[in-house]
Parts: sequence; structure tokens; C-alpha cells
Amino acid sequence: MAGPGVPEVLDLAGIFVFAVSGGLAAVRQRLDVVGMVVLAEITALGGGILRDLLIGASPPAAFTSLGYVLVPLIASALVFFWHQKIHPGYFYG
Repeated sequence: MAGPGVPEVLDLAGIFVFAVSGGLAAVRQRLDVVGMVVLAEITALGGGILRDLLIGASPPAAFTSLGYVLVPLIASALVFFWHQKIHPGYFYG
């Protein structure tokens, strides 16, 4: 069985970046970890799910692989534990 190709890796990298963006927005709004995960998942996957539903692709790509759910969870964990180390005082200052 072959590993993921370049398009899949780039897709997951984009999802990771958008999940980090959503996680940082949750930190700025002082949400808890559950709110952070929800916002990261919605930010990372919402546009792709909406696109797939509008073009009639069923099921949406985000529901076909576990990686699409795990990548935003990993990004949320990284943001939760490291946001103060990356830029101390910026989000709560």
C-alpha cells in the first residue's frame, strides 16, 4: 500500500495551518480547550466541507479519512500548550 501523495500531504498541511489559525483565534477570545478544538476544526475543515456539498461531492473529503480530524486536533494541542512560549503576553496582555 502506497503512502499519501503530494496533493494529500499539501492538503493536510493546509488544514494544519488553518487549524492553528483557529486555535490562536480561540486563545485570543480566551476560550477553553474544548472551544479551541471546535474552532480549530471548523476553521480547518469548514470551507472544504461546504465546497464539497455545493459541488455535490458526497461524502465530503473531510469525512473520508481520519487524518482530516486528527490534524486539527494535533494543531489544537500544539497551540494549547505552546502559545505562551511562542509569544508570551501577546494574547492575554
